[in-house]
Amino acid sequence: ENKLRLVKYEEGFLVQVLLFTATETSGDKHLQQDALAVLANLTTAHTAFLLCTSQEFFNVLVIHAANDREEKTQTQALTVLRRLSSFVGAGLPDYPRFLHALLQSLAGNHAFPHVA
Repeated sequence: ENKLRLVKYEEGFLVQVLLFTATETSGDKHLQQDALAVLANLTTAHTAFLLCTSQEFFNVLVIHAANDREEKTQTQALTVLRRLSSFVGAGLPDYPRFLHALLQSLAGNHAFPHVA
């Protein structure tokens, strides 16, 4: 319930800040990894539907999961997608978007052995 409140806060403001932090190119890699870890922690059965409605959410995850050269950052993005997979079913409207993001992530340019 608290995670749902955080995701809904000010119409997704916290999620937007985390996405911005995760994509900040001049920033610290540790900060990007922490932002992705918080997104993973916020991903629950109650928040998955809300998170999946944002195309930016999937774009950020795909960028890091498919193309990040740091294994830890890539792993954090994949963790979010893995958690989402537990809660996003084929009957949900955003399922095709989720599936597309998952496939793009696994076909990335810099996939590490743990991914492939």
